[in-house]
Amino acid sequence: MYQCKNCGGELRFDVATQALRCQSCKATFNPYNVEKERDAEYLDFMEVNVFRCTQCGAEIQSEDQSISGFCSYCGAATVLDKKIEKVSRPKYIIPFQIKKEYCINEFQKRVEKDIYAPDELKITGGVEALRGIYMPYWMYHFKQSGIMNLRINNVGSSYGNKGHSQSASYVTNELIKMTAEYDGMAHDASSTFPDRVSEKIGPYDIYNRLLKFSPAFLTGFYADSSDIPSESYMFYESEHCKEISVQRIKNRLSQNQTLKSSDEEVRRQIKSELVDKDLAMFPVWFLSLRRHNRISHIAVNGQTGKLLADIPISIKKFVKYTLLLALPIFILLFLIPGSFGEFSMICAMLMTLLAEIIY
Repeated sequence: MYQCKNCGGELRFDVATQALRCQSCKATFNPYNVEKERDAEYLDFMEVNVFRCTQCGAEIQSEDQSISGFCSYCGAATVLDKKIEKVSRPKYIIPFQIKKEYCINEFQKRVEKDIYAPDELKITGGVEALRGIYMPYWMYHFKQSGIMNLRINNVGSSYGNKGHSQSASYVTNELIKMTAEYDGMAHDASSTFPDRVSEKIGPYDIYNRLLKFSPAFLTGFYADSSDIPSESYMFYESEHCKEISVQRIKNRLSQNQTLKSSDEEVRRQIKSELVDKDLAMFPVWFLSLRRHNRISHIAVNGQTGKLLADIPISIKKFVKYTLLLALPIFILLFLIPGSFGEFSMICAMLMTLLAEIIY
């Protein structure tokens, strides 16, 4: 625990001021100017409290000595085993910039629009238990180079026998030398944090808010463990960079030119080299809701506020509204057409017209 220099109270990171704030005297401190004894030396590892879920095995780190007994990943109310461990020290961090209250309000707006959402979510919002968790991400720096032989389709104007302008196309082979650098290509490094969730709430603004890591930023929040080696995503991110380079080559062509070579041909001619890799922490407000053996994830990007709400469905409401919708359709399509032949033709025409408009 970090203690206030003025009164000895507990310091926690405050999103509004982007500083450590004393819970007693409300004084604020720069996170880089407040250190504990174990933070004095900048080593490759740091000592933290690690809490492990006995149900799913997920682990989160915290500066707190104890946390409430539910798992953020499987949603189970369970006993969390605690142990002190040395974990890899990240190099960079993006501090939380979105408050919990904002996340709750945005989720409430989303729930109110969902007619199938359970009543308990509409009444309470259901997300007061959202946890602010720093998720580990691997950041890669790639350099690309290559001399590419590309086939370019050129479209020009020519004149026929009667002097009329006609379009003509011809293919040329061109040698293009390219160099490119991509820094900050990020991929989450936690096996318990679903990839589909990290992709939905991304991307992060790495260039404007990426700061040098200090354990002081973790106060008042939690952190996930990085248990996926950096090598796991190197090829994926390298190919992603090549795709970006291919698109940039296409964008550099003139209006009368198109790339005749396939994307695969261009990618094969690009040499991609890993320059550096770093571990970073990105902010996420995260919660798993367990309802009838189904787990729903709620996640909010702690920097941009982008929301992913996997809202569970109330079976009672689903059956209720389905029946209410099925009854008038049954009357319209079965009872009325059976009694009025001409009316059935008109209904069929109107429904066909409506389907055409919607399409």
